[in-house]
Amino acid sequence: MLFSRLKTPLFLALSLACLCHGILGPTIAEAKIGAIQDDHSSSPPSKSVADRIALQNALFKEQYEDDLRASPESETARGDYRDNAMLDDYSLGASAKQNAVDRSYRAKLDAISTEGFAEQDRISHDLLLHVLDNRIADYELKDYEMPISQMQGVHTGLADLPNSVPLDTVKHYEDYIARLHQIPRAFEQTIAVLRQGEKDGLMPVRILLDQIPAQCEGTIAENSFMVPTKKFPASFSAEDKKRLTEEIERAVNSEVLPAYRRFADFIAKDYAPHGRTTIGLNSLPDGSRRYQQAIREQTTTDMPAAEIHALGLREVERINGLLTNLAIKAGYKDLAGFRAALNSDPKYIPKFRGTDRR
Repeated sequence: MLFSRLKTPLFLALSLACLCHGILGPTIAEAKIGAIQDDHSSSPPSKSVADRIALQNALFKEQYEDDLRASPESETARGDYRDNAMLDDYSLGASAKQNAVDRSYRAKLDAISTEGFAEQDRISHDLLLHVLDNRIADYELKDYEMPISQMQGVHTGLADLPNSVPLDTVKHYEDYIARLHQIPRAFEQTIAVLRQGEKDGLMPVRILLDQIPAQCEGTIAENSFMVPTKKFPASFSAEDKKRLTEEIERAVNSEVLPAYRRFADFIAKDYAPHGRTTIGLNSLPDGSRRYQQAIREQTTTDMPAAEIHALGLREVERINGLLTNLAIKAGYKDLAGFRAALNSDPKYIPKFRGTDRR
């Protein structure tokens, strides 16, 4: 899978930064952004501020476009139908190509000095650097060699294909059929990636892998791939409806469902039995580095795990102190008594009219 659908996009990084700032105050988010900004070269820029901002904005646009075109499925989800007849490239080669692209954009962006930039332009610069650094680190750790779990992967993503594509024109139906024909290829590429991951000792937890074959069987039994034949637009001719139905049915029965069966069989017999029995990331190759990278992605900070844990404990103590003050002000002797009252005191229990509990 192509970096788990281009892992950690810019908007997610921004959301994480805002989340950390809102929940934990400036401790994590501002420290991280400040650290990145401090890393910028102090050498004087050769271009004006306006020229450098224009260069940066052009780079943002180019990078976004390349990201979009690298994942036709994401492209369609964003309402761009240029590659609507294509599935993503799930191969090892696609991940390698994406890594090369990420490194190229990282170098180009780092070469743009932010001296004199307005705050928003600096933040945009630093956030994209953060995203690209995370992608590069994930590639070095070979995260792409573990592209499936009980929560996500090619088997769940493709099962939602009928609900994630436009189906309002004959051309869109033909695009959908073209994608159905590519599903076996997507599974074959994923199997090749999983085999390489097994060779490299990068295996998901077995107890989770064991759930995947049943998920595939559920998809086969439900067979949502035929749903589009039940909701043709009224404007379609009878001839088009008949032709498209026959083509969809043929692709589903001869290609899609057999591919799901082969994948379920591979997971059950060849892959899941080798899944790891330990849960923590530390049990994987480069475990400590992998754990620290996960912290960086999920908190936007390079703080060690022990420091984050200690920070969490301090926050719990601080918040409990605030709640205790509220409890005492409300007339309770302690927080435990206040919490108990929330579930038993009528004045804290919402009242509803009739059966309407909204």
